[in-house]
Amino acid sequence: MRKSITAIFLLCISLFLCAAAYAQTNDNVAVISFVGDDDEAIFKQELETIKKAFTSQDGAFRAAESNYFTIDMQASFPEGFTDKTSEAMKKIAGKNNAVLVIALSSHGHQGYLDRKNLASIKYEDLFNTLLKNAFEAKPEVQIAVFLDACYSGSAIEWLKVAGEGHKVSIYTSVDADHTGFGFFFSALRYVGSKDKYKSSDIGLTAEGYYVLRKLMDGTTKNALIGDWNSY
Repeated sequence: MRKSITAIFLLCISLFLCAAAYAQTNDNVAVISFVGDDDEAIFKQELETIKKAFTSQDGAFRAAESNYFTIDMQASFPEGFTDKTSEAMKKIAGKNNAVLVIALSSHGHQGYLDRKNLASIKYEDLFNTLLKNAFEAKPEVQIAVFLDACYSGSAIEWLKVAGEGHKVSIYTSVDADHTGFGFFFSALRYVGSKDKYKSSDIGLTAEGYYVLRKLMDGTTKNALIGDWNSY
């Protein structure tokens, strides 16, 4: 009887520890997000979707909500963007395998991010500003950019330039010559969970799926441009 009680007690402890480990957030991950859609309903929906994608406890990223930052749609550039980047980097500057996620969802054209009724931002200026700010805080930080905008593939060349010599990757919703917006942030919540989504379900190439999983579980330090592809 006593052995049975002991066994049950140990089982309960094991289950508790497993549950705690499962619910643990990744404190080495910080996220900055920006949504530039002028439709209020779409704006709110996209903000909620992005936050769930990167902070959900059953997702691949599991960033702590305290490590999640939103750039105001009316924020001035570059000040409003660098302020949030600095806040995010303070959270992870002292962490091993630090990852900064930059999630952008907006209107777009070839070479720049469009903001309704506000000045557009060239990808060259955007990445030079954000990445410089991040690397000054922690040169070895891994940066993963997720860009959901029309012609978003045109941003890749500028990230290559801004991130040269560092660990950076980008995943765009479309290539440089096509429109495409609003269909992949919700799926990112389950990236790395093979029981819920396959790479083909969310548009990631097989190589991109592999690199993303390895980046988020901390087993790679070399998620470089070219490992993820636009399509």
